[in-house]
Amino acid sequence: MKDITYALAFFFCTLISFGQCDYSLKMIDSYGDGWNGNTMNVSVDGTVILAGVTVPSDESELVLPFTVTDGADITTEWLGGGSFGYETSYEILDTSGSEVGSGAETSITTGTITAFCPSCIAPNALSVDSTSAVGATISWTANAGDTTWQYQLVLADETPSSTGTTTTNNPLTITGYNSNTSYDLYIRTNCADGDSTWSMVNFTTSPACGDTIFDSGGAGNYGNDDLITTTVYADNPGDLVTFTFLSFGTESCCDNLTVYDGPDINADVVGVYAGSTIPDPITSSHPTGALTFVFYSDFSVNDIGYEILVSCAPAPSCLQ
Repeated sequence: MKDITYALAFFFCTLISFGQCDYSLKMIDSYGDGWNGNTMNVSVDGTVILAGVTVPSDESELVLPFTVTDGADITTEWLGGGSFGYETSYEILDTSGSEVGSGAETSITTGTITAFCPSCIAPNALSVDSTSAVGATISWTANAGDTTWQYQLVLADETPSSTGTTTTNNPLTITGYNSNTSYDLYIRTNCADGDSTWSMVNFTTSPACGDTIFDSGGAGNYGNDDLITTTVYADNPGDLVTFTFLSFGTESCCDNLTVYDGPDINADVVGVYAGSTIPDPITSSHPTGALTFVFYSDFSVNDIGYEILVSCAPAPSCLQ
């Protein structure tokens, strides 16, 4: 009798967990200084599971996960209680990270969202662990028991095909691609009863000799809340990297670019640059020949940013 009871208990627990999956609430502040005391609730089947949540001060967004069962009703409630409510908005993201509902202060409650938990769960929390001039290393969170995936790499904003390359590697290292280029990596889970939907992460390969590096705005102004670290190595051992600034302009008080003489931020600082004066060319003197820069911008006011030509050459045999 005990064995039957335990078997039934295990059977029902398996049924319950099988229909569960993780959704998330992504709260956004358009100004980047938090929700200024405003709050909201998220309920699943009438039970509040995220109560009075808000974006902390000086933050632009906050993502909070919550568990749903297949077919559950998800509802949201705007509580207010603060100021600058017109800056607030939110998104409900399903288990694959796709948006299934959204709203803002004036329409923060969008009605009922019906949860859907697929039997084959897509990879989530995709992370770009590192990039190189020819590829990147990507990792993700897999559902328990998932060991095989398909992936495909396309240029940013291109549509993937219906099939991909099979892999059992997580993290996944991909090589053989162009430098200083933006790519989208699509990956999905292979299950016994079929494939999951595609998950996607974007990355840009590291720049190399001969490339031109732009800020986050490309030929236009850079964005708010940027924190960009870029390292460039020479193609040939013994060569030195040189940064030549073709254009430069930042908010002089608050946004700046710091150049380091080496492969990371532990190297000596060459200079910190802000304002409208174009920096002189900078050549590495580090044994690796590499240069690194970090660009920072705050939550408001931006400018043209930077356009940097990368060149590489052997160290001079006769110094000034």
